[in-house]
Amino acid sequence: MPSQKRKSLCIDVDGTLADSTTKWIDIIRKDYGISLSISNITEYSLERLTGLPTPSILDTYRKVWSSYKEINPLNSNVPDIIDALGATYKIKIITASVGSTENIKSWLSLNKIHYDSFTHYQPHKGKLTAKGDIYIDDNPEITISYAKAGKEAIMIEQPWNKSYNVTRYGIKVAKDWDEVYRLLRKG
Repeated sequence: MPSQKRKSLCIDVDGTLADSTTKWIDIIRKDYGISLSISNITEYSLERLTGLPTPSILDTYRKVWSSYKEINPLNSNVPDIIDALGATYKIKIITASVGSTENIKSWLSLNKIHYDSFTHYQPHKGKLTAKGDIYIDDNPEITISYAKAGKEAIMIEQPWNKSYNVTRYGIKVAKDWDEVYRLLRKG
């Protein structure tokens, strides 16, 4: 009897697995004198929010990932949940981060986040070409694009994506990784 193929989970890094935003906020405060908190980041466009040009935003994220040891997982139980999901699903890490592949992989290893494959997409929209069954991301525009392409998506709720009505596209919204786990276990 042929073995059943495991479904794959395509999981984003920044804002989904990694709390890179907290470190980004620290650097923005130090380098540009802009004081923010995560709850102040109420839109996905950091350029509109801060008034900074795109190169400055990207350079700040490069600095964040050059200090990857200072980035925490989004939830402390992320490694355990990913391991539990890995028993049922093929875990595919997909990212379009400006952080280096080496630093992102080192962060995943440091935090004991195990995966079956890793793809670092450039530019940002390249993630839409990822092949998988279920997509987990914090970017509302990306999750909407997945849903419009007929793909199942779960959006990790963040202050910057709360204003998007993604459920009208059939996207599930999870407040944290415990909820992601519950949603996936329900099927």
